[in-house]
This record gives sequence, C-alpha cells and structure tokens, in this order.
Amino acid sequence: MSQKNNLENHIPMVQSIVNSFYIPNGLDRDDLVQVGLIGIWKASKTYKPNKNTKFSTYAYVAARNEILHLLRKQSRLKVEQNRLLERHAETYEIEQSVIDRFIKEDLEEEEETLIQLLYQGYTQREIAKVLGLTQPSVCQRIRRLRIKGQRKWGEMT
Repeated sequence: MSQKNNLENHIPMVQSIVNSFYIPNGLDRDDLVQVGLIGIWKASKTYKPNKNTKFSTYAYVAARNEILHLLRKQSRLKVEQNRLLERHAETYEIEQSVIDRFIKEDLEEEEETLIQLLYQGYTQREIAKVLGLTQPSVCQRIRRLRIKGQRKWGEMT
C-alpha cells in the first residue's frame, strides 16, 4: 500500500460507512471501523489500477462489504442465540416442575433439604457439615435420590 493509500487516511471514510448503519447492541462502532480497515487492507492487496477504478472507490466497496459481512454474521448469531435460550428456558421449566413435584410428593424432610442445598450450589462437603453427615454419606444419599427420582419420574433428559 503506497503512502497515498495509507490505512489512516481512510479512517474518516470507514467511520462514515459505519455511521450509515444501525448498530445493534453488543457491537462497538470502533470494532466495525477496524473491520472496515481490514477490508481496505485486503483491497490494497487485490487492487489493480488498470481496471479504470480509483482505489478510493474500490476501498469503499471493500470496507462496506467487510462491515456488512460482520453485521449479517452477528445478526444470525443473535437469532440462533435467542432460539437456544428459548429452548433452554422451556426445558428448565419442565425440569423444575418435575423436581418441584418430586420434592413435594416423594421426599422425606432430610432428602428435601439435601436437594435444596444441592440446587443452591453447596458442595457435598458443605452439605455434610450442614446435615451432620460425612461427605461419602451425602454422596450415597444423592445417588439414592437419583435412583428414587428415576424410578418415579423416569430419565429427565
């Protein structure tokens, strides 16, 4: 790239391209400017002056295309992310209702406490201290609860 076509000289052009787009949350304008500058750098590698096109025109199209590519990619990722979150929320609601019924209908008080502590993020060692048991005993009780739940409600996956 010659001194005339230095990347820094094209920053205002790339900024105007970025400003012409709606930028969704999660994307930073400066990041898009960088992507546009990458497009200009790529254009400098493929530009052929004998095609009767100014480099600035060629670079503008290349920068715009790079930015558009990223925006489209981000849009597709956002849609897929939303689909996954919706599926996860539905699965969680189903699992939570099964767990709630299992706790209410089938567990003794100590078993209920054990499950609640597990879902609150306590480790087996911490649960053992709370319940006055050993860690291996807690592990064994968890295993029994899983078997009890599977017998009653089947596999949850």
